[in-house]
Amino acid sequence: MSGVPSKNFAWAAEGLREIDQGHARGNRKALVVRSWLQTLLKKHGGIVQRHCGKVILFGFLALIVSAIGLIKAELETNAENLWIEVDGRLEKELEYTKKALGEGYGGTNELLIQTPNMEGTNILSVKAMQRHLDILSRVTNISVEMFDQTWTMKDICYTLSLPPMNMGSLDDTLSQLMPCVMITPLDCFWDGAKPLGPHIKVDLAPGSNKNSPGTNLKWKRLNPMELVNEMKVVVPELYEKMMGLLKEAGITSGYMEKPCLDPYDPECPKTASNYKTKKKPDIGVELTGGCQGFAKKVSGLA
Repeated sequence: MSGVPSKNFAWAAEGLREIDQGHARGNRKALVVRSWLQTLLKKHGGIVQRHCGKVILFGFLALIVSAIGLIKAELETNAENLWIEVDGRLEKELEYTKKALGEGYGGTNELLIQTPNMEGTNILSVKAMQRHLDILSRVTNISVEMFDQTWTMKDICYTLSLPPMNMGSLDDTLSQLMPCVMITPLDCFWDGAKPLGPHIKVDLAPGSNKNSPGTNLKWKRLNPMELVNEMKVVVPELYEKMMGLLKEAGITSGYMEKPCLDPYDPECPKTASNYKTKKKPDIGVELTGGCQGFAKKVSGLA
C-alpha cells in the first residue's frame, strides 16, 4: 500500500475514506479532526457567502465599538489603584489622610499585599493575621547603612507631630514615641501595637528607676491615658496640657483594651477584651466597620 491516491488529497474526508476502504494508510485520528474542521469551515463559509452583506455590516459595527472602547480606555500604571478596593476603607482613609495632613505629607504609600496561598482559602483567620503581623514587624525593623549612617523605617516614614511642650527632654521623648503612620487590619487587635515599637529604648523621664511607669515605653504595653495620670506627680504643670492633647487627638488606652490574636501570648495584657475568656477573636467580625489606630482623630495631631 502507498499514500492516499485521491486527487482531492487536501480534503481529509477523502483520505479518511481511502483508509477506511483499505486503499491507504496513515494517521486516522488526525484525519478525523481535520475532516471535522474542514466540514465546519465549509459550512460557515457557505453561510458567509449567502449573507455577505450582513457579515460586512456586523463586522464594521464590531470594529466601531472596539474603536470607541480604545478611545475611552485608560492605562492604569498606579499599583495602588489596581489593588485597592473602590470606595473601600483603605481608599477612604488614604484620602482622609491627604486632606488632614496635606498632599505632600508622605510622597508615596508603601503597600503590603497579602493573598491566600491556596485558592478558596479564607484569609480572614488568626493564622493569616499572625503572618501579616510577622511580615509587618520585619518591615518596620529594617535598617540600612548609607552615607556612613544607619537609616531605619522611622527615619523616612511619616510620623504624627505633636505641639511643642517647651521641655527639651520631654519633646524628644514624645517625638521618638510617635510611630509611623500605618493603616492595617491589625489596628483592630492588641497585636497591632507590636510593629509600632519604639524599636529603641525610650524613657519619659531619663535616668528614672527601671520600674517606674515611664521607663522603656512600648506601644504593646502603653496605656497613654493611664501613663499621664501616673506622671501627674512628676510634671504637674503639664498635666492639663497633656490631657487636653490626648483628648483632642482621640488617644485613650492605645491598644491595651483590644483583643489579642493569641490570648495565651505571655505579653497579652490583662485589659484585653479576650484575656479572661481565652477565646480567639472572630477576624471577620472584628474587622467589620474598620478600626482606628492609637489616635482616633489623626487631624488632631497634625
